[in-house]
Amino acid sequence: MGWPKGKPRSKETREKIRRSMQGSKNHFFGKKHSSETKEKIRKKKKEYYKTHVAYWTGKQRDEETKRKLLMANIGNKYHWKGGKVIDNGYVEVRHPDHPNAKSNKYVREHRLVIERLIGRPLKKEEVVHHINGIKTDNRPENLICFRNHSAHRIFEERGTASPCDIIFDGRKVSHIA
Repeated sequence: MGWPKGKPRSKETREKIRRSMQGSKNHFFGKKHSSETKEKIRKKKKEYYKTHVAYWTGKQRDEETKRKLLMANIGNKYHWKGGKVIDNGYVEVRHPDHPNAKSNKYVREHRLVIERLIGRPLKKEEVVHHINGIKTDNRPENLICFRNHSAHRIFEERGTASPCDIIFDGRKVSHIA
């Protein structure tokens, strides 16, 4: 059953355990598989990989199957959804070779939208703001990009910002094709 959680062991008990463990070895210590056993293990592994792993490797799925897999795993952040996940309310897109990709190879989608519109990668200090407050609404009309955090903070407090602090203003965009 084990020792009760949270209950400390006495010095005597700890000493008995220490003495009983001295010189003891794993019961497999020094033993090796025979060549026949190794061959059996190799065959079993090969059989398993043929039937389980190799079956799905490189297999193309139609759109209906992809949709069913996606619906079956709604809420599972780590299931493949075509390269998109939602983290902390923001949509993130898998973009492994992006200069500002996080360690998990994902970049926030709203930053990618602004980068595409202004024609260059955003600097780390540049901040993208969602006008309607919905973090998943990444339409250009809903985004404003500020030069830095302090300009964004001023906009949050006053509702306006200096034109020199705004890199991109989606409120001035009616429709971008």
